[in-house]
Amino acid sequence: MIRQFTILALAASLAAPATWAQRGERKTVDLSRLASKVTVESSGGAAQFRAAFPRGRNGGATDGAAFGSAGQSNAAALTQAPGVLQMNLFEGYKSGRETYFVATRTIPSGSLFQQFINLPDNQQLALSAVRFKYDMAPGESLTLTNIKDFGFFWEYGLTAYAIKITLPDGTETWTGTDFGTADWQGQYFRKFEDLPYVIPGLTGAREYLDNGATMVEIKGRFRTDLPVHVVFEDLVVPRESVQVLDATTVLVNLSAAYGYYYDSGVGDLVEQTFDPTRVKGYLLTVGQGGFTDTLPFRHTPMQ
Repeated sequence: MIRQFTILALAASLAAPATWAQRGERKTVDLSRLASKVTVESSGGAAQFRAAFPRGRNGGATDGAAFGSAGQSNAAALTQAPGVLQMNLFEGYKSGRETYFVATRTIPSGSLFQQFINLPDNQQLALSAVRFKYDMAPGESLTLTNIKDFGFFWEYGLTAYAIKITLPDGTETWTGTDFGTADWQGQYFRKFEDLPYVIPGLTGAREYLDNGATMVEIKGRFRTDLPVHVVFEDLVVPRESVQVLDATTVLVNLSAAYGYYYDSGVGDLVEQTFDPTRVKGYLLTVGQGGFTDTLPFRHTPMQ
């Protein structure tokens, strides 16, 4: 695939929950409302997906042996899902790690979703598969399995989360991320040498106005030959409003961001759009080739 590791999100230098403002309100899919439109099916099994989520146990560059000389892995057979896996690592050890899947385009009825968790000891858990019998709209957000705290018995290393979505025509797609879990002495961390292998890897973002539009310049590490999926919480930036300027810069028009959620009062999906007048904090997630990375982002109104 496009990298050997996903990033711990540079939490030590970038996590600042007190300063990134009130989070944007997320409206997740209420599965109880969709009882007649969702079926839980047996697990598809872990073995068939293990090779598609290569990961290093110790965070070292030498862990890329599974990729081959061209830097590719078996995951190359799977394409980016029509959505991103979004994980919050920024609001405290015990309160963070909330995890979501956010659709970035319409996902057709009949698609099968399955979550996988790779543990630091190289075990993989294949959770129940869920088939949605309705079209999922861009911006609809699913709450995934959350692990908020880890005890002394948790082996330190990388814990990886992934969602495989099998479309009605049989096409298998995926999105996932991973994060480091420290041992009780707090000795696990990523090495500086690992970072060139972390793609996409976000290092920061800034916003500015361009003819009244709120533009966000995202800095980090990117592939220039692959599409980029950008989500602010559960607001999706349309593909035509995303530009990969070079291997270190992605430019997006935040004013074009939108999403849908179900409003019980209306009895139907309602579109939400970006509000430039309010100070808001968002989880900013970028996906490329299946892998994702997330940073906190604060929007400040400008004139």
